[in-house]
Amino acid sequence: MALPSLKSRTLFLKSILSLGILFHLAVIISLPNEASYFNVRFRDTLYPYANLLALNSLWQFFSPDPGPPMFLKYELKKDGESLATGTYPALHPTFWERTSYARRVTSLRFFARQPDALTKVLAPYLCRQNPTATSIDFVLISMKVPTLEEVQMGHELNSLEGEVKQHQDIILCAPPPEDDS
Repeated sequence: MALPSLKSRTLFLKSILSLGILFHLAVIISLPNEASYFNVRFRDTLYPYANLLALNSLWQFFSPDPGPPMFLKYELKKDGESLATGTYPALHPTFWERTSYARRVTSLRFFARQPDALTKVLAPYLCRQNPTATSIDFVLISMKVPTLEEVQMGHELNSLEGEVKQHQDIILCAPPPEDDS
C-alpha cells in the first residue's frame, strides 16, 4: 500500500486549516448577536468553542457612568492571627489573567448576591490553598469610579481610595485531617 503523496497531504492539511479558520471567524462574527438564527441553531457547537478560548465574555463598551467595581478582600487567619491577605479578583491582574478578568468580576457579583456561594465555593478553595488557616474574614469593597478628567490627571483606575466597605462574613476552615502515623 502506497503512502499518500506530499501534494495530497499538503492539500489535506490546507483544507483542514482553512475549515478551522472559517469556523473561528464564524464564531467571532456571530457571537455578538446572540439572538440570530445562526447562533440559536448552532449554539451547541459554537459556545463550547467560544468558552474554551474565553471569547464568550461580556462585551465591555465604555459607559459614561458605570457601576462601581467590586472586590472581595479576604484575610486568612490562624487562631486570630493574620496569615495572609488578598483580593478577589486581583487589583492588578497579570498579563495572563486579563483575558478572563471580566469573568472574575462577574463571579464576584454572584458571590455578593449569593453569600451561600461564598461559603461553598471560594472559602473552601482558599482553605485548601492555605491548610494552616482556621478562618477567613471577607469584606466586600465597592470602589469609586474615577471620572474621565480624574483619569486624565493621573488618578489610578484600581485605587482603593474612596472605597466603601461592607463586612461580608467570617468563615471557619475545616481543621486539617490528623496524621495517625
